[in-house]
Amino acid sequence: MITQPKNRELAIFLNLTEGFGSRSFKKALDMFQPFEDILEADQSGLARLGLPPAAVSSIMGGDPKSLAAAEEEKADRFGARVATYFDEEYPAMLKYIHDPPPVLYVKGPLNIRQPGSVAVVGSRHPTPYGIRTAETIGRELAQAGFNVVSGMARGIDTAVHRGALAAQGSTTAVYGCGLDTIYPPENRPLADKISATGACLSEFPLGLQPDRYTFPRRNRIISGLSLAVVVVEAAEKSGALITADHALEQGKEVFAVPGPIGSGKSSGCHRLIKEGARLFENIEELAGELKPLLKQTPISSAEGDHHSPRDDLTPEEKSLLTFIRDEPVFMDEVINHFGLPAESAASLMLSLELKGCIRQFPGKRFIRDTGAL
Repeated sequence: MITQPKNRELAIFLNLTEGFGSRSFKKALDMFQPFEDILEADQSGLARLGLPPAAVSSIMGGDPKSLAAAEEEKADRFGARVATYFDEEYPAMLKYIHDPPPVLYVKGPLNIRQPGSVAVVGSRHPTPYGIRTAETIGRELAQAGFNVVSGMARGIDTAVHRGALAAQGSTTAVYGCGLDTIYPPENRPLADKISATGACLSEFPLGLQPDRYTFPRRNRIISGLSLAVVVVEAAEKSGALITADHALEQGKEVFAVPGPIGSGKSSGCHRLIKEGARLFENIEELAGELKPLLKQTPISSAEGDHHSPRDDLTPEEKSLLTFIRDEPVFMDEVINHFGLPAESAASLMLSLELKGCIRQFPGKRFIRDTGAL
């Protein structure tokens, strides 16, 4: 794994600093270049990040190296590891959301080289119809080769994970608490099964207990990891709708499963459909919609033949790649050189990163990944 040790220590340290959240981290990435300059900032410089005084004091008087080492040792004892924003293992798609988590605690293979992930979320108190539907969707998505992402909660989330596992597929569970705090507790056997073939992950430090704020916060990661979000049975005030909102903000496709007429359990899904979400009818239709979005990374076949990412580049991507060389290029330079809207430039850069052609560094700087070409 290729890392930048000082930045890695900083990310872990900052994630442990009370009052320093993912939005502060995003601001810091844009403000400090190189990123480690944050340690040289004075009180006024850190205050510009919107940090409370206690967080400013913690950063100025802290010991990133020692705290990071202790945290990694703690994770290792639990059988997990820490993937920071600066590590190669960190999912590329998460770097493009509004407030990427500084770190992810991970247990199990993360499968980041399989960008075809679909999130399925829904009610914690589903009907039998909802459970059957969620299990079927999870199973069929896994059979179709997608990594299935959900939140490990009771109800729909649990059914989705079980469906994917029944198909011997890959599934990712995003926790709303520390990885060592299984919630709900009855899902401990399920968590063990998921981490054997997929991954359990959380942005929260080990030992952190779930509360009313942590679950909505983790929903942006569920959608951020995925190409699309499917909502199964959501009432008007369901937390699943928060995930759908994050998906729309991130430019992801949202699908909603219709329920029986008059069912309060599906009223949120029906509203989503009225407001423009795609009506989910079957996996084949969803797969057809997502196929153009699937980005293939370099792979080797059993025979040893190599597939070059250049083979999958669009004309726009090829043109952009000629502009990115061995020296870092800023996103603003790409936007200005090609006259692209910011959203289009970000989409093209994400595509190139997922295809293994470029690598991103702090401050939205990009270099060509010559090892993959």
